[in-house]
Amino acid sequence: MLCREVGAQHPDGALKQIRTMKRLLRSHYRVKQRLEDYGVESLEEAVLSPPSRSGWSAPSAASVSAPGVG
Repeated sequence: MLCREVGAQHPDGALKQIRTMKRLLRSHYRVKQRLEDYGVESLEEAVLSPPSRSGWSAPSAASVSAPGVG
């Protein structure tokens, strides 16, 4: 039944999809928290507004950890 719900042909495929979704949700939460730390209220504001207008600047690549690390 779990396989049918997530569209997987095999139980291992269902578990892989569930783990992928959990990883994506955690990553999204971390990005949201990081944006809030920079004073950005919404993801749309971060994407649509130029940095000079919204009053924040993106962190350098060296200060951002890779997804899934940490």
